[in-house]
Amino acid sequence: MNRNQLIIILFVMLPLLGNASMFCPPDKNMLCSDDRYDLDKLGRPIVFGPSYGHPVRFADDNQLNSCNVGYIYRRWYVDYNNDQIWQNTEPFCVQTLHFSYENYPISVQFPQDKVYSCKDDIKLDKPTWVTGPCNVLGYSYTDMVFEVSQDACYKIQRMFKVIDWCDSDGDGIMNTWFHTQTIKVIDQDAPVIQQCQYREYHVGSDCKAEIKLSNLAVDDQACGAQDLEWTVWIDLWADGTFDEEYSKLKTGPYFLAPVLNGETIEVNLPTRIGIGNHKVHWSVKDACGNIKSCHSTFTVVDKKPPTPYLRTLLTAAFDATTMPLMVPARIFNIGSFDNCSPKHKLKYSFSEDVNDTIRVVNCSNAGFQFYTLYVTDMMGNQEVVDVYLLAFDNGSCNVSSTLMASMTEGNGAVIAGRITASRDNMNFEAGNPADGVYSFINIPLYSDFIITPECMEAEVNEDRINVLDLIRLQEYILGKTPLTGYEWIAADVDGDRSVRTKDLVRLRKILLTGLSEIEEPYRIVFEPGEITQASLPKVKSSALVTEYDGTFDFKAVLIGDITEANALSTENRNAFVLKEEITEEGIDFYLAEDVDSKGFELEIGFSSSDVVISSDVINLKADQMNFDDNSKVMRVIVTEKNKYSKDQPLFSLKNVHKAEYTFLSKNGIVKENDEYSKFVIQKAEIAENEFHVYPNPLVGNEFTLSYGVTVNNMTDELGRKVGFLQSGNKIVLTSESLSGILFVYCENPEGNTIVKKVIKL
Repeated sequence: MNRNQLIIILFVMLPLLGNASMFCPPDKNMLCSDDRYDLDKLGRPIVFGPSYGHPVRFADDNQLNSCNVGYIYRRWYVDYNNDQIWQNTEPFCVQTLHFSYENYPISVQFPQDKVYSCKDDIKLDKPTWVTGPCNVLGYSYTDMVFEVSQDACYKIQRMFKVIDWCDSDGDGIMNTWFHTQTIKVIDQDAPVIQQCQYREYHVGSDCKAEIKLSNLAVDDQACGAQDLEWTVWIDLWADGTFDEEYSKLKTGPYFLAPVLNGETIEVNLPTRIGIGNHKVHWSVKDACGNIKSCHSTFTVVDKKPPTPYLRTLLTAAFDATTMPLMVPARIFNIGSFDNCSPKHKLKYSFSEDVNDTIRVVNCSNAGFQFYTLYVTDMMGNQEVVDVYLLAFDNGSCNVSSTLMASMTEGNGAVIAGRITASRDNMNFEAGNPADGVYSFINIPLYSDFIITPECMEAEVNEDRINVLDLIRLQEYILGKTPLTGYEWIAADVDGDRSVRTKDLVRLRKILLTGLSEIEEPYRIVFEPGEITQASLPKVKSSALVTEYDGTFDFKAVLIGDITEANALSTENRNAFVLKEEITEEGIDFYLAEDVDSKGFELEIGFSSSDVVISSDVINLKADQMNFDDNSKVMRVIVTEKNKYSKDQPLFSLKNVHKAEYTFLSKNGIVKENDEYSKFVIQKAEIAENEFHVYPNPLVGNEFTLSYGVTVNNMTDELGRKVGFLQSGNKIVLTSESLSGILFVYCENPEGNTIVKKVIKL
């Protein structure tokens, strides 16, 4: 062996030492269709030395494209720890596998042309192909749609493009194939129109009708989703001229959008149409251009009967010695009207026969007559109304009858009273029923009777008129709230048939002094209808018998009771607590809670006249207060809007001990929402004998006790029993001609008997 050979051997062995006892198989050139995992063909590494006997594995770094052309770098390594992952401490070597393109013939098949009978049946047919292992083909397409075509009712030109994304020669130009598929829809069956019938429309109050036409068509093809195009021509008055056209080519109200097969089409004429005959021409076209047409008619007719506006009860007088009473049917009319016929063209009759227009009244049928009145328009439509006639014979026939009357309060409450009918020397009185309905039995039929009502209320509940009525009237005067209905009568306190500031002053005085200021608490009105400021001066309190319309309807309104003039209100059971606090100077009264108020009222009885009322939160004026020396009653009316705090006295009483006063019935506060709540006094504890009697001395037969004591017995100064009745705190003496000293034996809340002296003048 010479020197040169030794050097060559050393050069070959050095790489083996660097690979740590491992030698890779040689690199390989392969085709894209070759199996990259055929190790029998690709070879395995040689392992020797310390690596021998350990598992040998490989991991590929794939650099192939989608056509399987490129390189794979295969790293062989000795897996010392057998974790199937190469670490840099493990011996390795790299084998390179080069894959090249392999040319195979390609065959592409495109879909054939198709003919359908319905658009819904059209399917997407895809191209197919046969290729080699190194080819990747894909396709795309675009459609050119023809809604109208000479050879089809619908046609699609579907243009396919197939591309081989593998560049076999590497020049950047892909192999492509093109094809156009023709798809046709051919339908020769026209749609069938379902509705071409006659229709009738009825006019409204303007003698015209709103016209809504509808139709539908069904195409017998299996493609129910295809659009149908409609064209509708309207020939108004059927004169042979089309006045309106509706289609998809029109705009605004005349636009008619295509609809689906079997879907209803609607045509709404933009203007109301008058009475007459009219024609419609319908035409429908399917998606394949097949057209079907038909004709229909519609008529606008007047089927609405007239609207009667009649006097349902008339009164008339006649003298049977001269001639009978001739009653024309038209005399009952006030202002009947019709939508299509002029008023003067309406006919009035007593039967369906429009010529039956006269009825005769004589002694054989004087009194009440019951008629059925027919109102007929020009089209023959009739409306029927029952009417009545009360014929007064003024004594010539000596006929009598029963007349009805009624009298209730404006709010519907029954009120005791009487109603009389009078003339010359005749006077008839109706009864005083419990339900407010009166009857004149067998009253002669004279036409000059005057019907006069009268209230018989023995005592009016003064609590019905309170500070809330005053506030309501004040808000009207200030223009804040209007008056309606019988409120006008109640607000006309002075009876001058107008509502002004002086009514406000008058009502305030009534509240401060009592209802005794009103001579006639109730004002009666006869059938006033709707009462307004303009009609207030015209209301009547009595009636002529010839104004009879089935009943004489009278309403009685309590003067000043504005809040309940039209409807009774449920009594508010929510009381408002006033807390009593004794001071050195007298008594302070606090609200139990803060409140927004429109005003309040007080009615307090005292045993002396030295009491003074004051307030730090209200400027009490002279016209807001009144003290009655005879009854020892103080009344206060406040109508100012204010927010009162529970931490500051609402008012104070000076020069009075807590046993020397009592709150009477008219005490309450009006909240911001117009809710009226009674004051309830939360009193401090009282000593055994601390209650009072007022007035004392006693002038009349009534006096009041405080603090809810019960009277067990009452005697005079000689020990004789005195008769009395107790209602709450009020005592009414029933014994007559009493005077001197009376002894009142009372039981206080603790059950102790207390004796009080009352001087009876």
